[in-house]
Amino acid sequence: MEDDMTIDQVAELAYVSRSVVSRVLNDHPNVSEEARERVMRVIEEHDYRPSSVARSLATDRSFEISVLTPRRGDESLANGYWPLLYSGLFERCLERGYFVSLSMVSDRMEDEIEDRARDSRFDGYVLVTTEVTDLVASTLEADYSQESGHSIVRAWAEQGRMPRALFCASDTMAMGALLALNEAGYAVPDEVALVGFDDLPAAQYTIPPLTTVRQPVYEKGQAAIDLLIDHIENAEPNPEHTELEPELVVRQSCGARQNP
Repeated sequence: MEDDMTIDQVAELAYVSRSVVSRVLNDHPNVSEEARERVMRVIEEHDYRPSSVARSLATDRSFEISVLTPRRGDESLANGYWPLLYSGLFERCLERGYFVSLSMVSDRMEDEIEDRARDSRFDGYVLVTTEVTDLVASTLEADYSQESGHSIVRAWAEQGRMPRALFCASDTMAMGALLALNEAGYAVPDEVALVGFDDLPAAQYTIPPLTTVRQPVYEKGQAAIDLLIDHIENAEPNPEHTELEPELVVRQSCGARQNP
């Protein structure tokens, strides 16, 4: 790639104006096929990559997306779920030519989001916020963390009211629960069956390996970015609803027989 090459030099070599190069780079329809071919030939021959500044000036966009995530203990970075989600977000941004920034926000999210929305540096936002399970009445002080799974199951063991089966809302909770069951002398799955949710990479390495419901976490991040960028780049975007299918992954912790 010729690092010092400018959009004006591309225009000169392709015998077109600077504005034509800009329209080709942004896939604008108002360009003749002959001119488009000449510009693309120069771009390919010289491996030209427009700078972010040049693209911003040409399109009045920053090509930067902000991801806002809650600052809620284990849910921010330590939980294995979030790195998978962020990887999907970041990789898709890279593929589609956008920078991405990650910011944590407190429980006073509404005010912070309004302040950030006034920041014209960003073309769009991905907000990681309240889930359905946060709205359902529960005991489960639980917060998807290993600590909460461990403390709840330990309390049940101390009170002598251990269930025969546990379905945890996350693999991290299930891992904490598994440790508490082991400490209390309960055999999994012979005395207590255990199932998690997410199918994080570590789930297959617990003892015993964890039965869980796999959700496409990485793909969720990719889908969110695709929806957002499509909205940014389409003058009249249509609302979309995307469904990603979960999958039951049977391992040893639930006590069920696996298919040979």
